[in-house]
Amino acid sequence: MTAKTYRAPTMLEALQQVQRDLGTDAIVLSMREVPSGPLWQAWRKPACEVVAASRLDFVNGHNDDAPMRSVSGKQADNNNQLADDAVERILSALQKNGVIQTPVQAGKDSPTNPLAEPHPQLPEFEVRAIKPEAEDLIGAPLKEDSQIPPALARLKKQLTAQGLDRSLIRKLIMNTVQVVNPQVLNNPDRLLSFLQRQLEAGIKSQNQIMLQPPSRVMCMIGTSGSGKTSLCAKLASHYSLTMGKQVVWVSADTFRTAGISEARTYTDAIGVRLRTVYTPEDLREVLKEEQNADLVLVDMPGSNPFDEDEVAEIGGFLSELPGQSLFLVAAATTKESDLAQFVASYGPFRIRGLMITKADETYTFGDAYNLAWRSQLPIYFYTNGHQAVGNLLPGDVDKLVGALFGKGIR
Repeated sequence: MTAKTYRAPTMLEALQQVQRDLGTDAIVLSMREVPSGPLWQAWRKPACEVVAASRLDFVNGHNDDAPMRSVSGKQADNNNQLADDAVERILSALQKNGVIQTPVQAGKDSPTNPLAEPHPQLPEFEVRAIKPEAEDLIGAPLKEDSQIPPALARLKKQLTAQGLDRSLIRKLIMNTVQVVNPQVLNNPDRLLSFLQRQLEAGIKSQNQIMLQPPSRVMCMIGTSGSGKTSLCAKLASHYSLTMGKQVVWVSADTFRTAGISEARTYTDAIGVRLRTVYTPEDLREVLKEEQNADLVLVDMPGSNPFDEDEVAEIGGFLSELPGQSLFLVAAATTKESDLAQFVASYGPFRIRGLMITKADETYTFGDAYNLAWRSQLPIYFYTNGHQAVGNLLPGDVDKLVGALFGKGIR
């Protein structure tokens, strides 16, 4: 029997290829999800793979190197019955593991959802299989630590302790076992380097920002206590004292009792002008008046992304900003779920990138990496400490990845 393999982005497209090539009576031998893209990337997009043969090949069991042999009608019926039984087990395994979904029929107990997307119809040909094992269809499960090389098991444990996304860890381990040769798997240093390169490829950073600010207006948003004001102080100090830029500090943090006094303490020490705004109209006027400044830093009040009224109020200020000037300040100590909510709430205002603060206050950086990986927002800066001068680091991806393996961000 000659089997052919078909791959496509979706199962529907793969089955359509089978239908065009082998006809509507094709026999499907297996269906599964497989990774696509370069082998070295752990986050390759999944594709669907279908192995199929023509009905005549399946019934007669011939191949290209053997003569075709005939079978009796009873034997053919037995073959088809075996295939029917196998496909039931396969479809059950696929549905159980979420590879395919069973369409829900609308009726008295299951009303049609008007918001649901229409379910595409599969090509009309019979589905057959000769291997009912679920692992052949959906990919082998992640090996237990006892089944992978000790060096890789230790690195997996390290990433798990850091809070890295479990699905990403699974992809990393499976990809490493499949791609890396045994010599590297048993060499801790080379194995660590391989994993680091994969993790670095999964997030973005913005280079060449120490000499010139990424935009003339930089607005900082984040939760209360995320370190926005300290970050503004470090940016003002760096670009004003070190790079000789004309910097203006705009404080919209008028909700907090000590917000303005804290900003004034920093601006007096650094030697930059402080402007205070109370309304979106105030911010609009200040931005017009400070058009000659090299850098305008806007320090917004801490925001609760779960409070719709507060998001709307902050949004009034953000609507006055020029494009590409909004940055999310994310403390490395904040939970990923809270940061993800912030990205979702303020995403319509086009967040340009991430500023990761308080990198010296935690030993776990999985939440910060997960945020950068999921959002694909580039990292611009890291900060340590509360001092106005120093501890401002460029957002190189190798710093965050190194922190996952205990190096810290320095």
